[in-house]
Amino acid sequence: MNVKNCPRCDRIFVRQPGARNLCPTCTREEEDQYEVVRTYLRKYPGATVIEVVTATGVEETLIAKFIKEGRLEASSSLQVAWPCERCGTPIRQGNLCGNCQEELAEELRKAAGTLQEAGQKSNVRNRRDRVFTADKDKKM
Repeated sequence: MNVKNCPRCDRIFVRQPGARNLCPTCTREEEDQYEVVRTYLRKYPGATVIEVVTATGVEETLIAKFIKEGRLEASSSLQVAWPCERCGTPIRQGNLCGNCQEELAEELRKAAGTLQEAGQKSNVRNRRDRVFTADKDKKM
C-alpha cells in the first residue's frame, strides 16, 4: 500500500500507480480550477496571466503548472516562466532550458559511445574464448 501525505493539504491518502501526487479532494479542486482557467481563456483569448489570475482567482503558480504539464498553451500574452530544473534559468516550456538539453544530450552521446566501445571489446574477448574452446574441443 502506497500511503502518502498530500503535499497541498497534508491529508493522508493511498496513491494509486500513475495517479497524481495529490489526495482525491485536492485533485478535484485542481481540476475545477483548471476548468475555470480554460473557460476564461476560451472566452478571452490572448489574456495575460495577471488578467487570468485576477478574473479567476487561480494562483499564478498553478497556471504555470498547467502550462508546464502541457494542459494550457502559453501564447505571447500568457507569459509565465519557471526555473530550469538543472541550472535555474527562466524557461517557458518543459523542465530544462535549451543549453541544459544540449549538454545532457552530449553527455548521453559520450556515455553511449563508451558503452558501445566496451561492448565491442567484450565481443572480441568472447570470440577469442569461443575459438579457444572450439580448438580445445578439437584436440580431444
